[in-house]
Amino acid sequence: MKLWTTVTVLTDDIVSIDAPRETLTNVPFPTKGYNFSVKISDKFKAFGNTKGLQYVCRVDPPFVGYSNPWIDLDTGNSYCLFFPYTPEHLVRFKSKEMKPDITVSINASLRKADHVSGSASALFVGGFSVLEMGKDSVQLNLTPDSNKTIITILGSTGFITRYSHP
Repeated sequence: MKLWTTVTVLTDDIVSIDAPRETLTNVPFPTKGYNFSVKISDKFKAFGNTKGLQYVCRVDPPFVGYSNPWIDLDTGNSYCLFFPYTPEHLVRFKSKEMKPDITVSINASLRKADHVSGSASALFVGGFSVLEMGKDSVQLNLTPDSNKTIITILGSTGFITRYSHP
């Protein structure tokens, strides 16, 4: 019995991604996400239909946030939008990977050929939030009139800090 197969070697980038230039953070929360520009080569036409969102976005490490594909209808540009999780969410993950700053990679792969992909990385610096502050609060005031105040600060370094003010 003999078996024959055809192999196509792709020498050019089919999927390329450009990371944003700024440092990524989760405070304040980026409501529109961070844009990772996605470019798909014209050679992709060999894989079929190129209309619509023909790629899937993934975050590595996944505990930092999530990413969705998006096309700007005004310009026609494609993106993976990265949305980091809040400090309150990240504090639940106690892991060796949890550091004050980590590198986040966004991977875009073709829907019908997930082995064809591209990725880009950016620095992510997790923020902190104070649990006792309301959503409308901009500052936390500690005064001599406070008999006792406990402040809980949550951050993406994987620890909880409590400060007691007499």
